[in-house]
Amino acid sequence: MKITIISIFRDSELYINNCLQKLDSLEQKTDAKFEYFFYENDSKDNTKDILNKWMKNKKGKLICEDINTQKFGSVINKERFSLLAQYRNKLLQVGKPFDSDYSLILDSDVIFSDNIINQYLVYFKKDVVMITPNILQNIKCKMFDKNKDSYYDCLALRDKKERQGMVWVSNPFFDKNDRNLWEKGEPVEVVSAFGGFPIIKTEVLNKVEWSTDGDTEHLNFCKQVSKFGKIIAVPKIITRVVIPQNMLNYLSTIYNAAISEQWKKFLSAE
Repeated sequence: MKITIISIFRDSELYINNCLQKLDSLEQKTDAKFEYFFYENDSKDNTKDILNKWMKNKKGKLICEDINTQKFGSVINKERFSLLAQYRNKLLQVGKPFDSDYSLILDSDVIFSDNIINQYLVYFKKDVVMITPNILQNIKCKMFDKNKDSYYDCLALRDKKERQGMVWVSNPFFDKNDRNLWEKGEPVEVVSAFGGFPIIKTEVLNKVEWSTDGDTEHLNFCKQVSKFGKIIAVPKIITRVVIPQNMLNYLSTIYNAAISEQWKKFLSAE
C-alpha cells in the first residue's frame, strides 16, 4: 500500500515540529510506503527551513514561495478561500497523477492519532471514496452534553440536505437519523466534510480539485468527490484542534445569542 500526504504551511513554527513528529510516527505504525507533497508560502518564521530539513529524507515534493499574499487567519472570506484553493491545487498540479492507493489531506495544526490510517481502513467499502474524522475542539458542547467536546469544522460540514453543521455542539447534525447514527458511533453519509485530516481514494483525488464560490474551498471539492462515491464522517475517528485563549474569550461573548438561534433552527428541522 502507498499513501500520499498533502499539506500546506505558513508561519507554522509553533506546531510544525509536533506535526512532523506525528507523521514520522504514523509511518512507523502503518505498513505502507509514504510520499509527501507540501506547500509553504510567505512564512516569516523558520517554517521553510524546518520543512526543507525534514523533507530531505522523504519522497515527494516541497514547494516554497514568497508571493506576498495576505494572511487572514481563521475567518470566512472569499479571497482567503480562493487563495487556499490555489495553494492546494498547486500540489495537485505537481503530483498528478498520484500513483498511491490513498491520500490524506492534512491541516498542519491538527492533532491526530498515529494509528489513524488503520482506523480509516476499517470503514472503506466499495462505494465509499472519502472518510472524514470527528474533529473536536477545546470548547465543551453548548446544547446537548456539556461534558463532551464540540465538533470544530462545521463550516465544511454539509448533511445530505446540504445543511451546514451546528456549531459548538458534540453532535453537529440536524437530521434525526444522522444524529442517532452519530450518537451510536456509526458513520454518517454527508455531502461535504473535512475534519482536518480526511482520507480519499487517490484515484478519485486525481479527478478533482479545489475551488470556491464564496464558501470554504472544501465544499466544491467534496461535491466533485461525491460524484464518484460516498463521503462519510466517522464519530469514532478523532482529530483535534486547540483554540487559543484569546479566541476563546471572544467566542464566549457571542455564545448565548448564537446558540439561541441555533436551538430554534434545530427544533424546526425536519
